[in-house]
Amino acid sequence: FLNKTTMADINPIELLQEELKSDETYIKVNAIHRVRTIATVMGPEATRSSLIPFLGSLVNHDEDEVLFALAEELGNLSTYIAGSPSILITYLESLAAMEETVVRNQAVKSLRVLTD
Repeated sequence: FLNKTTMADINPIELLQEELKSDETYIKVNAIHRVRTIATVMGPEATRSSLIPFLGSLVNHDEDEVLFALAEELGNLSTYIAGSPSILITYLESLAAMEETVVRNQAVKSLRVLTD
C-alpha cells in the first residue's frame, strides 16, 4: 500500500530544509527561490513567526550563490508578512555586511526595495 500524502500533511519549512541539505548548490538556490510560494501557503503570521526566522538562520551559509538568492528573496517577502518589514531588514543588513560583493550588492538592492 502506498502512503498517500496530502498537501496538508507536508510542512513547507521541512521540505525547504530537506532541499537545503542537498549537496547540489542549484537545488539549494531553487529552494530559496520558492520561498514566496511557501509564504503564500503558510500565510502572513506563520511566515513572520516561522519562515522568516528560518531564512535568517541561513545568513551564515557558506555558499555565495545561496546567500545571493537569500538576499534577493528576502527583499521580495514584505508583501507576504504581517506587520513591519523590520525583521527582513535585520537579516538583509547582515547580508549587506558580507565579504562577497555580489551578495552585499543584492542585499543593498533588496534593502532599497523594502525602504521605498
